[in-house]
Amino acid sequence: MRKNFKICCLADTHIPDRADNLEEIIERIKEFDIDMIFHAGDLTSFEVYEKLNKLAKTYAVRGNMDYFYGLNNFPVKQKIEIGNFKFLLFHGSGIYPRGDELQLYYKTKEENCNIIVTGHTHKPTFKKFKDIYIINPGSTGDPRYYHGTFMIIYLEENELDYELILLD
Repeated sequence: MRKNFKICCLADTHIPDRADNLEEIIERIKEFDIDMIFHAGDLTSFEVYEKLNKLAKTYAVRGNMDYFYGLNNFPVKQKIEIGNFKFLLFHGSGIYPRGDELQLYYKTKEENCNIIVTGHTHKPTFKKFKDIYIINPGSTGDPRYYHGTFMIIYLEENELDYELILLD
């Protein structure tokens, strides 16, 4: 891992079923010279994955809405290790109530990870919960609480930080 490793985290883009802002998202991501992209589900179009993967290596998981758009080849969860960081990428489907921190905590621990990147609530969250981090970049295409959002995660040795990016 190089110094100042940057990951763009997205979720709930819902393109084209609820949004059509893919070009705006791509232009904003280009501003950050990222190393990798995590998409925590509800892409609803394979085109989203293809275009993101042209920017940087993209890991994506299937969200609850992806079934309806034929994106069944994406895994439900995915583990990615970067240095000392063990990420679990998981949309959050099946967690009730949505975004329940304790259930996300147990899911993360079951996978032997220390960070979960999740979606489903459409609400941006970056929080330490017990001994894990819960990261939800919000939704770029169907925000329910804020503007459309995504996050840039900064990794450096054992440090983790973030920046919430607001879309117009």
